[in-house]
Amino acid sequence: MSLFTTPTKVVDLGDGNTVTLRSLTYGEVKHLSAAGGDDDRWLLACILRWDGPGFDGTEPSREAVERLPVQLVTLLTREVAGLIGQETAEKKA
Repeated sequence: MSLFTTPTKVVDLGDGNTVTLRSLTYGEVKHLSAAGGDDDRWLLACILRWDGPGFDGTEPSREAVERLPVQLVTLLTREVAGLIGQETAEKKA
């Protein structure tokens, strides 16, 4: 596996709906941290795609994320944090 490949994770939301997340690169983290901002930018940077009937053909965007239920955004944000933390722990091992 290339050291330049970031880990991904598919989050199964049930009913045929999934969100594919990816970890961030060091450069992306630096850029997002320097720019400040909100969690939406971090979450959007980690969403590769979402699929399923519940997304009604809507592409991931800031506006689409803002329309999602807060419980779903919280779940995805936790998954992103875990994915980034898992990557860090694996590199230390």
